[in-house]
Amino acid sequence: MSSPEEEYKFYNDIYNGFILKHPLIAAPFLTVYFALAIGWFYNFLTYRKILETNEMFWRNVPELPIFQHAYFMTRINFTGALVTFGLLLFIEEVLMPKVGGIVMFFLFLILCMIIGLGVFLYLTALFGQVYQVLMGMTIFENCLGIKVDQEDTRKIELKQMEKDLWIKYLYRAFIFRDVVLSTGILIVDYCQADKHGQYLYYSHVFMTVFHNIFYLMVPYALIFFNLEKVFKGGIPHMMNPLFNCLKRQAVAITVFQSITFATCCILVWFNVIPSEVLIYIPHCVALVLPVIIQGSIVTQFKVLGGNETYELRNW
Repeated sequence: MSSPEEEYKFYNDIYNGFILKHPLIAAPFLTVYFALAIGWFYNFLTYRKILETNEMFWRNVPELPIFQHAYFMTRINFTGALVTFGLLLFIEEVLMPKVGGIVMFFLFLILCMIIGLGVFLYLTALFGQVYQVLMGMTIFENCLGIKVDQEDTRKIELKQMEKDLWIKYLYRAFIFRDVVLSTGILIVDYCQADKHGQYLYYSHVFMTVFHNIFYLMVPYALIFFNLEKVFKGGIPHMMNPLFNCLKRQAVAITVFQSITFATCCILVWFNVIPSEVLIYIPHCVALVLPVIIQGSIVTQFKVLGGNETYELRNW
């Protein structure tokens, strides 16, 4: 149990504002949050109008279900996470230091919002894994020459149905992994903690094998795509506008992963952060993936000179 002094410090930090008392700790997280929030909300209306307006023109594109799913998940969960975290900051840093008699009410409200934020973040991370698996599969299909004639409506519908099924199966598999398998691994860790001399030994192994491997699909698929393009002199298969967006997103994800991992390796080298943090680095991609998806759509729209009706028939 914590001592009275520790409890007093905890409540004092909450009551008087954690950010003002610990600016060096809070600054990096706030910088990332405001960068994501500004990037997301600044282009959100344009992003929504582009997808909703051009959906009918992309009916013959096999990748359409991937983008529809991304729009549905990000506009609810990622937006909810940003708004909830912003409200938490406002309550904890602005309201609580100025009120005295209803502190317990605010603590209860903060607890509820933290639970909601956790749900939004989990669903965003879950979506990030599903989306990257779909992205990697699509790029690999392109490399293997698995193509669908865009004039064959029936085959396109079947391909889109296949992607919808993959989305459902991946969510079920990942939720089963997180709820059942991860819980079992934690129990094993608790029972075997003394054997390896450290806690969460099996959890770290499980995280590395059954979580991070899915985040590597996009970099590997992109490398394979570029090698195929170099040695075969170009890949004509499935080069439609939405696939081009997926390819740009894959490049952005790979660059972000590389920079983040290299930065964390340097911090580990100088003993700023523990080495165990490295296995959780790939999950950071899920937090920026909605902004990457949105940015690829909006950027391509602006580069191609999008008009006021947001129609992009000639993508």
